Amino acid sequence: MKHLLLLALLLAAGTAFGQNLNALQNTRSFSLKSIEVGPGPRYFYDGRRIGSNPDVLQVPFMQLADGDVLRRYRKARSFGMAAGAVAFAPLAYLFTQRNSGFRTDTFAGLYAGAIGMSLGFTLSRNHTLKQAVQMYNERIVNDRYGRFERQNPLPQGLSQAVSPVKF
Repeated sequence: MKHLLLLALLLAAGTAFGQNLNALQNTRSFSLKSIEVGPGPRYFYDGRRIGSNPDVLQVPFMQLADGDVLRRYRKARSFGMAAGAVAFAPLAYLFTQRNSGFRTDTFAGLYAGAIGMSLGFTLSRNHTLKQAVQMYNERIVNDRYGRFERQNPLPQGLSQAVSPVKF
């Protein structure tokens, strides 16, 4: 019984390893291209327009896999979601005050406030996305040409001849 279980385990492990090896052989290599920001929130990847929705930038950012770029991208998406949520405040007031007395001055104030806050969140989203795109472009240029920018200066006593290890 032990031998049969061991044989089944070895067969399962061998099959899984063979599938992973096959998957690794079928992967394609690619090079990251720069992202350009056009007038307004329009984005161009390798000279082709990819749209104005910030979600289209997720694929190149994820392929780079840089923590700072992804953090800014997630922050920009949060600003966009907040802008959309704030825009529903007047509608929520309209539905909650439908039976208990609707005040137009309160609704107008909520509507104006929602427009202002939504505009502010949208501008913050676009600014943060531009920062993420700028960081992305700097990182792919540094990776492409083999430059290494040191995050922290060397401590006292270490010479500049020590080459940093890049993972």
